[in-house]
Amino acid sequence: MVNLDDYLVRLMAELPRRFEYARRLRGRFILDELIRRVDNYLEGGKSGTILLPGLRGTGKTTLLGQLYLYILSKTSDVIYLPVDELSLLGFNLYEAIERYTKLFKPERPVILLDEVHYDEKWDLTLKVLHDRMEFLTIATGSSAIKLRESPS
Repeated sequence: MVNLDDYLVRLMAELPRRFEYARRLRGRFILDELIRRVDNYLEGGKSGTILLPGLRGTGKTTLLGQLYLYILSKTSDVIYLPVDELSLLGFNLYEAIERYTKLFKPERPVILLDEVHYDEKWDLTLKVLHDRMEFLTIATGSSAIKLRESPS
């Protein structure tokens, strides 16, 4: 079994390489809007939560990859979490974010969550993060039914 701390350290080290392909691709209009929102947050603006639903194969992961690389050029206080991978390894989303903040101690963390619906309590986790007002969280999901049926 993989240790969560080890997984997060390894993930943080490999993320720039994981998204190298995204550097060569043109950004979509939504990328510009997300960059504006991130810049505002990094300059002391308010925290918040942005949820980006979409069909599989429409570029949500690539969008998060491009955004990750942009944020990384400004600050190291960013993490991309592939929630489907977390779930497969037996980790829950809330625990992973808590461990990330304890291990890396980000000042103004930006949390990028891909395929957030793979965590059973994703909606509650996003609500708690939003209520704490310490993070800018941007999440994608491709299961419209799970996103729509969520009570939050």
